[in-house]
Amino acid sequence: MKSKETILWIGGTSGFAQSYFQAFSLTEEWVVVGIEKKKPAWLPGNVTFLSCDLTENSQELTKYMKVDHIDRVIVSIRPPLVTYRTNQQSWKYAQAMLHGLTVLLNSLPSQVRQIVHISSIAAVDHHPRQSMFSEKDDTVSSSQELSNPYDRFKRACEERISHWATSSNPPKSYTHLRFGAIFTDAPACIQCQSLAMQARLGPLLAIPIDCNSGRNAATLLNLILSSPHDKVLQPIYFYCRPLRFSRPASYGTFLQAYREAYNMRYYLTVPDRWVRLFVLGFHALTRWLGSWVPFLESIDYLLIVTLNEHSFDQTLVQKDFPELISREETILQCFERRRRIQ
Repeated sequence: MKSKETILWIGGTSGFAQSYFQAFSLTEEWVVVGIEKKKPAWLPGNVTFLSCDLTENSQELTKYMKVDHIDRVIVSIRPPLVTYRTNQQSWKYAQAMLHGLTVLLNSLPSQVRQIVHISSIAAVDHHPRQSMFSEKDDTVSSSQELSNPYDRFKRACEERISHWATSSNPPKSYTHLRFGAIFTDAPACIQCQSLAMQARLGPLLAIPIDCNSGRNAATLLNLILSSPHDKVLQPIYFYCRPLRFSRPASYGTFLQAYREAYNMRYYLTVPDRWVRLFVLGFHALTRWLGSWVPFLESIDYLLIVTLNEHSFDQTLVQKDFPELISREETILQCFERRRRIQ
């Protein structure tokens, strides 16, 4: 008789996955699928690693799925946020990833009972203003409505996973965890690198933009995986900032926490209006040259996000996981911990 569950993590070599494996001891059998050719050094020794590029020929993908019994699946895949590809090229790449994901899902054994998707607030369109946006406020009916390739990909992932879970025999439990920017333990974490670049010379933007610790996000995933089999989970949860925050925080708050964690006493602050003028100028340049110049469109995507509020109502996740708040770390603690382990 099988003594342990087997969890398959597709995309389990991300910065978020690193935060998870460094925070929690493993009591299950884990199989991690990643794009890397060799097993990353930070993955625990008892984790089985399979190298797999989702954009490969679909007939070749199924050879990786040789696990006889898989109980649960985690999916945390995404195309690169900063890439040399134009938006048109990025969407073609994203479509290839989606096809590969579909092939992998269809090759899974029928015993799978649950799938958890590490999604993103990008699934509801990352650019328009969102103020205490909740699950019920989501009016996007299809990924076809979204124009940016990253946003469209994350929404399409939700659609594929939901369809696979509900049409399987028997149907599977599924949950999409919509995170915002998270500060992971990975040295190459793009959100942390951005703060590091602004630490000596940067703006204390007053615009509310929800950000969270990668460890906090990993704690929510761990609570879900540890939940009793009969616990009913919602199909979507927003968890974009620590629940300890009684109200959304400005982006400048996170930059200040970074400076404090790294004991930075000398720095210059750039006025907000200078940032807005720079972003709008860069956006105008991108509209002119974006389809010709590598990296331009993906950088423009990230810069435009900073011009609008992105804050989310987290009532649902707090209601279903009340123990989460007592297990959270503060953003300052997150940066102090990252400083120690880097």
